[in-house]
Amino acid sequence: MSITVLVMTARASRTPAIAAEAQRRLEELARRNLPLIVYEAPLLFEAGVEERVDDVLVVLVDPAQQLARLMARDGRGEADARSRIAAQLPLADKAARADYLIDNSGSLEETLAQVRALYRHLLRRSRIAPASPEIPE
Repeated sequence: MSITVLVMTARASRTPAIAAEAQRRLEELARRNLPLIVYEAPLLFEAGVEERVDDVLVVLVDPAQQLARLMARDGRGEADARSRIAAQLPLADKAARADYLIDNSGSLEETLAQVRALYRHLLRRSRIAPASPEIPE
């Protein structure tokens, strides 16, 4: 498969042993000459680990949708969800530090079109032939 994903949770990014293991795995994946490695770290900037990656993608959504989606996904009340959002770096600040942005305010198809375009761009830039030039469905 042409996409390798390494997920780093918020808690793990602040645990030295787990953060060290994530760094080791990133280095191991880099040696495999893969066309693309996706490092998912919800609190990348907050944890101060953005230097681990070549590029940063930030997914944007309007604040009302962000709140509604968080409440629906986690079953949180509005006050709890607002508190969780407030504890993070504002999306505008993350966007200012990002190399790429995906607007997730529209439909699923609109978001997927942006993801596919970015995927193709990153593959072209990598100059490494992927197993598949398209994102798996």
